[in-house]
Amino acid sequence: MTLSDLGSPTWWATAVVGAVALKIVSDYVRKGLDKLAAMGFSAWSSRTAASRARFASRVRALRKNHTLREWWFQQEMRHRSTSLMYLVYGGIGIVMIGILGMVKKLAELTIAPKLISTGPIDVRYAIIALAAWASICVLVSVWTSLKAMSIQQELAAALFDAEDSAEADSEQPAATS
Repeated sequence: MTLSDLGSPTWWATAVVGAVALKIVSDYVRKGLDKLAAMGFSAWSSRTAASRARFASRVRALRKNHTLREWWFQQEMRHRSTSLMYLVYGGIGIVMIGILGMVKKLAELTIAPKLISTGPIDVRYAIIALAAWASICVLVSVWTSLKAMSIQQELAAALFDAEDSAEADSEQPAATS
């Protein structure tokens, strides 16, 4: 395109048709994106409301039932110990990656290449497998830790909010008498 093309009627007709077509397409795309955003916000708010209702329901059940509180506490401890176990497994995997890296570097030295054997498999594949294993272990550790924290929040709401409301109830008659 040159400056002389700007004066031609073909260029102007193409520019106008292109602008109109772009405006029509952009209106439909904008409407679609608006609908998609509205559906997403609606789903998010209904999901949040359902989550709050589940939380309140669990807190009410935990306030009423001592055995359920004990069981829920055991679940929290189980999730915490599982989280720590997988975190240790992931750490061991990372340490093993470091050891294999050192073995690979030692095997490449020209001083004593025959003294250190890397074994029947290539060290790179072992490092990749260990990295995948360590990553999975850390992800499981984070997930179980988050689950334990949500259980802890429910237990805290059931125990401490119940005590606070019981203390407030017991203080009110004493303050009026």
